[in-house]
Amino acid sequence: MEGGISRRMKAQEEEYVPEKELHSEKRKMRMEDSWSPKKFKGADLKDDRNENLSERSLILNRQILRFTLIPRLIAAFLWVLVIAFVTYEVYLAAEEHLEWQKDPVMNPGPFTQLIGRGRDTTDFEWAVFTEMFFGKLIFWYTVYVVISAVLQVYFPQALPKVSTVVTFYFLKSLLGTSPTIYLFSMPVVYWLVKRLRSRTAIWVVSFAYLYLIENSWHKIIISVAPGKSEYYFAISSAWNAARCISFCFDTWDRSDSASVSSLVVFIQYCFYFPLTINGPLILFDKYEKHIILQSSIPKTIDKLRTDIISLIFKLGKILIWIIIIEIILHFLYFRPLALTIPALYEINWWALCGVVYWLGQFFQLKYVVMYGIPSAIVEFEGLPAPPSPKCIAYVHRYSVLWKDFDRGLYYFLVRYTYLPTLEFFTNIDRQHKINPEFRKLCASLATFIYVYIWHSSSFEVFVWAFFNFLGITIERIGSFLKRKIDAKYNILPSLWDVCFEPIFTIPLAIMSVINSAVFCGTLPTAYTVLIRFLSEFQIHYVPYFMVLFTNVGVLVRTWPILRKEE
Repeated sequence: MEGGISRRMKAQEEEYVPEKELHSEKRKMRMEDSWSPKKFKGADLKDDRNENLSERSLILNRQILRFTLIPRLIAAFLWVLVIAFVTYEVYLAAEEHLEWQKDPVMNPGPFTQLIGRGRDTTDFEWAVFTEMFFGKLIFWYTVYVVISAVLQVYFPQALPKVSTVVTFYFLKSLLGTSPTIYLFSMPVVYWLVKRLRSRTAIWVVSFAYLYLIENSWHKIIISVAPGKSEYYFAISSAWNAARCISFCFDTWDRSDSASVSSLVVFIQYCFYFPLTINGPLILFDKYEKHIILQSSIPKTIDKLRTDIISLIFKLGKILIWIIIIEIILHFLYFRPLALTIPALYEINWWALCGVVYWLGQFFQLKYVVMYGIPSAIVEFEGLPAPPSPKCIAYVHRYSVLWKDFDRGLYYFLVRYTYLPTLEFFTNIDRQHKINPEFRKLCASLATFIYVYIWHSSSFEVFVWAFFNFLGITIERIGSFLKRKIDAKYNILPSLWDVCFEPIFTIPLAIMSVINSAVFCGTLPTAYTVLIRFLSEFQIHYVPYFMVLFTNVGVLVRTWPILRKEE
């Protein structure tokens, strides 16, 4: 969360001014609060680390980047080969240890008759999504897009209201009447609590709602069918709680925030149809700017035609990803292997690495689809959507993972937990006695406490959230030490990129990979991987290939800068 301050300025700052840091964080948030790549086209190419270099050092820096480019590209190519090899090992391991999984009768899938193999159905989230999408959601999306197209041209001001009505009937058909009324009552409760003018009260209500869902206390007042309906009710409640927080805090200082018209907008935001079930999370100010405030401007026929073509193109790409995912599930049984602990102890180390890799990679591909479909529809209506989750094959740092995997959730956490915590310290520490790094540590802790509660207050999620917090903290310590070293020795940025970061981030990358097995698999899966890693580290060369992974991560991150230097 560092601002764009040069190293020399950092070295010369002897007195910490928390207001300055807080404003810098907020300014950075505003600068980043756009998901259009065009806005950052110029900013992406700027490297503030070069500001203090002499002309001779700049030349040397460019030469290092130029002469190391080919070896780094070769390393990236080798990393692709490693991924291909461990993928093949996963296939062989499943053929040996899970012969029943490929049985087309026991595990039929959409490509079973064509391929003659069974489908992996152990990922509950994907199985439920595909069943609902092809069974129900595709019809509702089609009807909604047709209605939206007509409204955008002839009655744009009616779009938010119609979207809410469609959401009501969709949830009623999916969950039933009482769960739908319960969900629609949530913004009313938040709106009433907001009149108390207490931010603490808003958070108490949010945690109370999440606690009710986690412990199934909602069943006392409403009836939800067990299984898939209960799952969708839970995730709808979690998304709704986040949107309620966004609305309340984004409209906190408005004079009309207690009016009935404000409540109507509140409900329209919470039940904007494309985002009701699967996300992604889009904050209220962006929804208001592009949907509410633009609803008085009709769309031209030519613009509608262009947007429809763009929507078809985006949905076509997502359909291709769905086909790829289904083919993967018919050949790579990585998740059944991950859930079969005896098999994890028997498969070779390469296959084990492949299982862990594909747990994370499949999770990313899954959300490319689950977020991609609603994102395509909201962009059709003029609302910019967050970018798709970045491929985990080149995300080697926790900070990059949290920022680029789910950008909507990232902005939510920064705006409503991280920055407010910094502001809290600013208000209570007028004498500037609390170390700035400690403030950031506490802000990160508050953020991951909410992450833990929002996802699920289970032990597995606690372990996952804790190690994410630990990874972010270690990165922060590393950044602090790097700034100190830079201030004293003025090390060339290219040396950090080429030599130091790929080496020093290997332990964090390994911890990140194992931790992903907790969230995408199970705790026993991650424990098995850890035990085998610690016991077989000395007799296998696989862990040393992690330097290829970290090199690719740094190469992708610095590629725009490298292109400029070239």
